[in-house]
Amino acid sequence: MPDARAHTAVRTAIIAGRLPAPAETVCGDCGRRASVYHHHSGYAPEHWLSVEPLCRSCHKRRHPKAPRRAEHATSIRVRPEVAEEVRANAAAARRSLNREIELYVEEALARRRRDRAARAVREGPGAAAGRAEDDLQDA
Repeated sequence: MPDARAHTAVRTAIIAGRLPAPAETVCGDCGRRASVYHHHSGYAPEHWLSVEPLCRSCHKRRHPKAPRRAEHATSIRVRPEVAEEVRANAAAARRSLNREIELYVEEALARRRRDRAARAVREGPGAAAGRAEDDLQDA
């Protein structure tokens, strides 16, 4: 798990001139311009400055299971009353607002899947294909 203190130590070393900025170095894997430092020895305090410059794509290869940035930056628009309900539920359940939003979105997606499945059963096989054809003709 990344340690913010290790990242702070690297930023401080860059500002103090003990480490060059990543963009002034080349990627240790592919030779392109680097953009990040990789803590290849871990995040223990004795390894905070034991870093390797990497480009973004090589750094992603080193961390294949790391979530994509877009997953954290997703924004949705909700009605004010829904936002207030989510805030109230978070406070009542003593959960973080982010966790309560995740639960709300999961529930909304599950409800959407159930509604689509029920509609497919009501309309029978081929109805979805027929709707898609109608949509294409309307375009």
